[in-house]
Amino acid sequence: MNAFLNIQLQPAYGAGQVGVTWKLNSKFEHGVVFVYRSVNGGLPPWDLRNTNAEGIPGSVGYFVDLAGDMRQSTFSMPHYRLAVQLPDGTIYDSPVINPLGKLTKKELNILTNIMWQEYRFLRSGNGVPVFVFAPKLTGIPTAGFDVVSDQMNSKGDDSEGRPFISGYTTPALTWMHRIFSPQTIQQGLKVDGFDNAASQVIKARMLAFPRPAPGYMIAQPDTDERYEINQIIAPLMFKGVAPIGYEVDLLPISRSSAEYELPLPAVPAEMYTTFI
Repeated sequence: MNAFLNIQLQPAYGAGQVGVTWKLNSKFEHGVVFVYRSVNGGLPPWDLRNTNAEGIPGSVGYFVDLAGDMRQSTFSMPHYRLAVQLPDGTIYDSPVINPLGKLTKKELNILTNIMWQEYRFLRSGNGVPVFVFAPKLTGIPTAGFDVVSDQMNSKGDDSEGRPFISGYTTPALTWMHRIFSPQTIQQGLKVDGFDNAASQVIKARMLAFPRPAPGYMIAQPDTDERYEINQIIAPLMFKGVAPIGYEVDLLPISRSSAEYELPLPAVPAEMYTTFI
């Protein structure tokens, strides 16, 4: 059985950065992923790239290698392979991933420039820094989580309304741009099942990394507003292959919800400085 249904490499937003994205078979989503890189044409030695020794939660679905420049000769381009480790310790490896994939070297260079312009647009335009929180899919259950029914019976403690202790994985800092003011009213049922009230839908544009997904929480630190990503996510694609960014629908989270008990990390001062 293939653990990885899809793995893709593409330029990320900084110079020399490579975005690695994956989709796991549903039976492996509770595992953790390790990312390895070869600068020898896909041959050993393989260098472990993620610094988290415990691995990346499989549900996160992406990793950005900050030193994996794709602007080299085809042989010298970094090749990658992934491994997913299940809770019982079993490890499943992916095949070696060709850095070009379905793109030519010329198309790869064009994509690199477009990714840079997208980043520049969000950072120097009307974008704001936001934190993206991915829900934990495994861990120590909270008192309010029934492991038999796989349902939350109460909000529990130290969970931000989620099934597992601490609720969310470590957040990623990125940029977001609201496309327009909320105009649509719809019923918004939160993942934890406790808020079932009409919510305004806010449309926003986000970078491709970190990759947004339904149920993720977005926190805007300058206003302390928090949102949940809805089911509607439209990728902005290059050649139908590589996402440049995403347009998402956000549902505001009630200020009385447990998500507002989650403290936000400090935003580095350079995120607010002028970008040229």
